[in-house]
Amino acid sequence: MSSPFAVGRTMTAHLSVHPGNNRQPGVAITRHETFPDEIRDHDIMLLELPNPTKVTPVSLPDCQNQRTVPLGATVQIAGYGPKAQGEGPSDTLQCATNEVVSCADQNDQFRFCGQSSGVSTCSGDSGGGVVYNGRISGVIRGLDRTNICMEKSAFVNVCSYRKWINRITGLDC
Repeated sequence: MSSPFAVGRTMTAHLSVHPGNNRQPGVAITRHETFPDEIRDHDIMLLELPNPTKVTPVSLPDCQNQRTVPLGATVQIAGYGPKAQGEGPSDTLQCATNEVVSCADQNDQFRFCGQSSGVSTCSGDSGGGVVYNGRISGVIRGLDRTNICMEKSAFVNVCSYRKWINRITGLDC
């Protein structure tokens, strides 16, 4: 089976930090790594960009002191998903806040959830950052359910993957 994210295929990497019409062209993936596990679906991937970027990186969380974002905390989310189900992707980066809530259907160390009135993630938001206390604490999970633009949002917990990220990148981030 061929992965849609295979080396050499083109994928668009959006390195945006502010709302606006700032889409970047697709870049060829020079290297990608997915988290190895045959038991569960880990919706996280590391991409190596072919050229340095001028976007200032956002730090990863300090996972030694806090393994997950606490319930009730406010997180910032961003993505290019439509504002409503049935619409096409947005041409501009959409930013919003979510409150971290319990998600029994996603309840494991690898995920956390968010929800706010009138705000949800939608197709096209996958891979977007989830910022808590100025750090990328999560990544918006891929969406393959019905009513996706009306449900709680599910996020990948970056702290669950820190050792793997450090090993693959060679960085002690």
